[in-house]
Amino acid sequence: MKNQYQVHTTKFIIYSILLLTFLPLGIYLFILGYPIHGAISTIISLYYGIHGFKNGATIQVNESGIKYCLFGLYRTSLSWSQISEVGLVGINPFNKRKPEKTGALYIYFSKEKLCEEDRFNLILKWPPYKLMYVSHTPERLEVIQAYWSNTIETYNIGNLMF
Repeated sequence: MKNQYQVHTTKFIIYSILLLTFLPLGIYLFILGYPIHGAISTIISLYYGIHGFKNGATIQVNESGIKYCLFGLYRTSLSWSQISEVGLVGINPFNKRKPEKTGALYIYFSKEKLCEEDRFNLILKWPPYKLMYVSHTPERLEVIQAYWSNTIETYNIGNLMF
């Protein structure tokens, strides 16, 4: 059985809309004779395009491991034996007064064990470049728990129980 999940669908849609807004605007500004404004708009659209592609990638989870694909093109994969840690993190680290305000929750897959300080640094520098991750839903977490034989590490998840 193969389960395929988009990294973050909402962000993918938002970044795609912004890309489709700023790129034609940049081209239009070049045509009108405003090269600096056109270049700025085009650079902004490239920024949104890169982030849109990252959030539009898919993670395939199955009994052999996880596979990262960018619009159907295979990029990398990890077998369950290569993964040292699967974790669930909330990406808002500064929530001491309201622990339920964890920010967006993500499930990550790491080749090496992370300590508390590493997890804190991970959420400060989110999104990570060396780890595979996917946005959290209860269904995704349930499927991953079915394949992952160890405990899922948690950091900054507030009152979430699983």
